[in-house]
Amino acid sequence: MAIKFGVPSNCATRHGGRPPSPPHPRSGGRPRRNRKAEWARRLVRENVLTTDDLIWPLFVVDGHNQRAGVASMPGVERLSVDQVVREAERAVS
Repeated sequence: MAIKFGVPSNCATRHGGRPPSPPHPRSGGRPRRNRKAEWARRLVRENVLTTDDLIWPLFVVDGHNQRAGVASMPGVERLSVDQVVREAERAVS
């Protein structure tokens, strides 16, 4: 409810029971020029990240049953092929 000239006024009664229409884009409302062309809509749309978009980098070394840490990346290890298979099975489950 808004107050106009010291008297409460109801938005619904001022507009015949319907909500007011949105302001015209040139009047300071929501500009729509970015959404006229499909290529422009793709540029400004919101991004959605799913598990399908994630990548799990694995560093593989020769040998059997080996794990070696990567000094420049704490928490990341180089794994032998048998260890990579175990980790992949664990990730799937």
